[in-house]
Amino acid sequence: MKTRLFPFLLLLALALSGGTTRRVRAEAEGQTPPPQTPGITLTVRAGLDGQCRQNAWMPVWVTVQNDSVPLETALIRIAVGEDTYQISTDLPPRSRKAFETYVHAPWNPRFTTQLVSEGKILAQASTAITCGNPEDLYVGLWSADVDTASTIPPSVSAGKGLHRAFLSEAAMPAQAIGLEGLDVLVIGADSDTRALSEAQREAIRLWVLSGGQTVVFGGGNWTYALGLEDMLPFRPQGSRSVTPPGMDAPLTLATGAVQTNARILQGDSETPLLLTRPLGYGWVTYTTFDPRAIPVERAWDILAPVWSAQGQALPTAPLSPGDNGDGYNALHILPSQSNAVLPLLCLVSSAYLLAVGPLNFYIFRRRREWIWGSSLAIAGVFTLGILTAGGFLHGKPLVNQLVVVLSWPESTTARVEGLLGIYSPRRGTYTYQADGDLWAFPLEAYTGTTNHYPRPVVEHAGGLMRFPDIHMDANSMTHAGISSARDAPRYTGSITLNIPTSQQDVQLSGSLTWEEDFPLLDAVLVWGDLWVSLGDIQPGSKTPLHISEATAEERDDFIPAIMEGRRYYTYSSGSSEKKQRYAMLSALLSDGASPEGSRAVIAGWSDAAHGLPLAWEQNGHPIKTVGQTLYLLSLPLRQEETSAHTFTYRYTLPRHLYSRYIYDETKALEGSIPFDIFAGMTPTALRLFVQSLPATSLPQVSMWNFRTRRYDPLLTQDNALVPQGDPQDYFSIWGGYLLNIDNTAPQAGSLDIRSIEMELEFTLSP
Repeated sequence: MKTRLFPFLLLLALALSGGTTRRVRAEAEGQTPPPQTPGITLTVRAGLDGQCRQNAWMPVWVTVQNDSVPLETALIRIAVGEDTYQISTDLPPRSRKAFETYVHAPWNPRFTTQLVSEGKILAQASTAITCGNPEDLYVGLWSADVDTASTIPPSVSAGKGLHRAFLSEAAMPAQAIGLEGLDVLVIGADSDTRALSEAQREAIRLWVLSGGQTVVFGGGNWTYALGLEDMLPFRPQGSRSVTPPGMDAPLTLATGAVQTNARILQGDSETPLLLTRPLGYGWVTYTTFDPRAIPVERAWDILAPVWSAQGQALPTAPLSPGDNGDGYNALHILPSQSNAVLPLLCLVSSAYLLAVGPLNFYIFRRRREWIWGSSLAIAGVFTLGILTAGGFLHGKPLVNQLVVVLSWPESTTARVEGLLGIYSPRRGTYTYQADGDLWAFPLEAYTGTTNHYPRPVVEHAGGLMRFPDIHMDANSMTHAGISSARDAPRYTGSITLNIPTSQQDVQLSGSLTWEEDFPLLDAVLVWGDLWVSLGDIQPGSKTPLHISEATAEERDDFIPAIMEGRRYYTYSSGSSEKKQRYAMLSALLSDGASPEGSRAVIAGWSDAAHGLPLAWEQNGHPIKTVGQTLYLLSLPLRQEETSAHTFTYRYTLPRHLYSRYIYDETKALEGSIPFDIFAGMTPTALRLFVQSLPATSLPQVSMWNFRTRRYDPLLTQDNALVPQGDPQDYFSIWGGYLLNIDNTAPQAGSLDIRSIEMELEFTLSP
């Protein structure tokens, strides 16, 4: 009987497993299972056109419609890879609610959303998303016409992957972090920016300020760009039909006024075709015509300065790379918590000796045979008391908050990025929450760690951000990356670039007034990779600013870098007395481009509460916040009036050269050379001085031609390397060069990067 029953059970198990496999495969392929409760509909859109950049923020739109029973408490649970995000809400009958939230894009594309109430799944949706390499180029296209995408030349990515995301008004995020996955946002001539909400416009503005690049197409629909009028390099006021030079047919151009800090890249002052202007760390570009109205090859030629410059943008590591050792080191540096242990120990010891000795003997002097039992009882009571008191001597829960605040005079809103660690001295299950507009994601454990760090669930509910039901061990910490926007700190100032006519030593001079009610500690003035110490800046004080190559500090242990797009500029002092600052900044630094020289930055410190004022609670009880805030205050440069003359500037590249990490030895080394200390000026000549290592020859050195969109080998002339064509063709519109050193060819030779120097010649006009 058993022999006959076994094959039957085996066949039944295989049949059941086959059905389960088909169901799991259907869910893996992105099919949406039917809702478990009739009358409830769950709709989800994720990413930008279903795409995301790995390890970057991405928007998620969730719509829930309830035509069923009332739901007093409901959770919208979003599972992204190994992380979980939640939205707490209520759903009355015949209600429809829409939510926009933000999650951190995973390395794997598993993405499932559930509607849960009282532990029961009422609806579920699996959303298909595609997360690409963070080093690729990501372009968002807000246009209903696919021809807008054809204005991007095929060679724009310069060896990197190209991802196009088609957007709409409804798909424009309301927070700047929702655009973090993009390098460039293109707004087509058929898209009306006036239809954007105030939050969407502010999101674009803050994203550009922190390093984003926006390209707006004009033409006959010139009014469509007025929603972003204060950001544009050109203020459109009408339109006219004109035949620009080099074109056979008339073209409808927007007419108006050129902004004072704008640069005309194509056309002239009478008929500008392509203009750009810096805004914070980013750029806004405008075409006075609709590129769809001309042949695509001609559009590529006109837009070449914009798209070709993307080849200069080298990748940088994100906030949460595979190894977060520096971030964890910073978060685990906690202030000592004094609990007066020694006096308490002396008091307890004295009480025990008194109780077990004279007091015990006095009480049981007539029953001395009981003393041994009473001594054990007294020892037990004191042991229990010591264990109970010991729980309170472990310390108190703390929130360690390390943030960077980026601020620009062009905006009343500042961007906040940073790290968060919540420390628990005791084992237990806790819910942590903070009030305020804060976005968080679990920070992955760094490579090689043997400790178990709990990954928090991130929940938003009515203006609160929670980490619910975290199981904490004694003396453990949970970690998160955080992002927010807040009112910008108050400061006023100006700084002027002085270019002497007879010497190379350029200088900056100006002043800063700090208008907050707390001091800015250990402040420094940073310009390019030069810096000088300003000391502590007191509230209301006017601090003079001055920097020159002759007086600036060396950069041995000071690392400035501006992160491209969604990343931030920061610095490290390297002081051994400030280990937390150093570790904190090491976690935020990577190989990026130097800060563009058309701005100076004042960097200074304060405590955590000033940078991101949050009231944290553990299970409803307030807990203390510690940590530090780094303020980065941007000041645009003004150029001093000067007479016409030719000015030569020579500098050593190791301070400026930032190279792409190349793990494949068969690839040539690429290096970005940012150089924009003379705002708005383009070098009229350049020479590169290089040396080979002993007993080797020079490798082939090429420079990226932004007009032809290719690398041109440099020619040898008078012991220097010079470009083949017009020097201005090799200079990016955003300032800088792109070198390629071919060390892969046989007998390629080796370059001594410590001795590379570049000489630039500028012709200044009054």
